[in-house]
Amino acid sequence: MYTDVAEAAPWRHERTDHETFMARHGADSSPWFKIPGMRLELIYYDLMHIGPLGIFRSLAAGVIWNMAQRGELRNINEELGFRLLWLDFKQFCKNNKIRPPSGTLSKRLLGAGRL
Repeated sequence: MYTDVAEAAPWRHERTDHETFMARHGADSSPWFKIPGMRLELIYYDLMHIGPLGIFRSLAAGVIWNMAQRGELRNINEELGFRLLWLDFKQFCKNNKIRPPSGTLSKRLLGAGRL
C-alpha cells in the first residue's frame, strides 16, 4: 500500500516499468492507457493530479505513523508526541492565517488500523 512508508515497504524494493506493468495488467487497467503516448512513468510525476486528488492526506498519515513507530516524535511517548505535533500544526495554521481543523491528532485519526 502506498501509505506504508516504512523501510520494509514493498514499493521501496520494486520498480515496475511501463512494459512490465502493461504485460501484467494490460491496457484495460485504466482508460488512460488507451491514450496514445501514455506511459506509466508519466503518472509518477503528475503531482497536480496524484497529490491533491487523494494521496497526500493518506500519505501524510502514513509518514506521521511511521515517525511515531520509530520514536521520532520528539523522542517521547506517542500520545504526548501526537499532542505536541498537533499544537505545532495549529501554530503553523495560525501563522499562515489558515483555519485549522477541529480535534486532535491521534492513532485513530491517522487510521492506525489501515496503515
